[in-house]
Amino acid sequence: LLIMVSSFGDHVRGCIFGQAIGDALGLGTEFLTRDQAIAHYGLDATMTFKRFLKDRHRLSWAEGDWTDDTDQMALILESYLATGTPLSARDFAARLKHWVEHGFPELGDEHGCGIGQTVFSVVQHELFGISPHEAALRVWELGKCKAAPNGAVMRTCVTGMFNYRDIKQVIDDTLCISRVTHADPRCSASCVLVAATVAFILQGVKINQDVIARILALALDQLQDHPEHRDELLQALSASSLAELELDKAPTIGYTVKCVGAAWFCFKEMVAFLDSHTLQQEDAIVTNKFRQILNDLIMQAGDADTNAAVAGSLMGCLIGYHRLPQDILSQLKEHRWLEEKVDRLIHRIEDKPDRIRP
Repeated sequence: LLIMVSSFGDHVRGCIFGQAIGDALGLGTEFLTRDQAIAHYGLDATMTFKRFLKDRHRLSWAEGDWTDDTDQMALILESYLATGTPLSARDFAARLKHWVEHGFPELGDEHGCGIGQTVFSVVQHELFGISPHEAALRVWELGKCKAAPNGAVMRTCVTGMFNYRDIKQVIDDTLCISRVTHADPRCSASCVLVAATVAFILQGVKINQDVIARILALALDQLQDHPEHRDELLQALSASSLAELELDKAPTIGYTVKCVGAAWFCFKEMVAFLDSHTLQQEDAIVTNKFRQILNDLIMQAGDADTNAAVAGSLMGCLIGYHRLPQDILSQLKEHRWLEEKVDRLIHRIEDKPDRIRP
């Protein structure tokens, strides 16, 4: 069963705006511990923009704004719309550097906000404008090949869209963009898992155990020479609860394996929920489940905006834009700005020949 053209755009929009919702709401507990989040918001709190803790960190963004996660995703969209595929690492790198220095001036930015240390270090490297992949590799090696932060997986859900019918090209697109700043193979594996999941959803493939096994195999292929990392990733992706991942435990709150483990847990929970109900289920019930799963994740705190951005993208792609919480969508500060890019993206993808390659 393939997604009909009439609903294809709904799943693309669901993915992108699911990320934006998770990113924007997740800011409410970012860098807090779970105990701090509960102390401020309450044990059974439902996160809203109005309830945000008014501290220096959260006041760096306007109410309803998303953070660097979705900004960088938008840069990938802009790069694709300008160059098509195969994607250009240098084009994306140039856009990323401009954003770091200036933000999006049309949105009133003066510079990029919330930039991670890895991204900042790579962008400042002398080779970045010439060979961003080499610059990222040099920075990773300077850190003794230990750093595997979540700054790539937070932005690459969209690389699963451009050539969603061709999984090999999806992987090539994803690695092209992720390796602009993140050379660690754990980052590559995380990004491939998310992008491949998006691609299979857009193909209209039913997400069952066979498809999940195939997605895992594609991700684990990135770790063929690192059996210790394969085992760690598999353990995170097999977590039986969010608490098991210790998402608020310093100093690893920004670890890509934790992020993708949390997002995968949320995605599988949504898949199981949909499988347990009929196709005639009311949209409101699905919307409420999206809220509940995302809220539970956000209240784990830690690097909550990134964890929720990735989880929101996968769940949003699965359920579609029309089943996202419309009240939250209406409060996103730059909804119209992003929507214009998404409209252009959908038209661009739908103009391509309709053929699926394994």
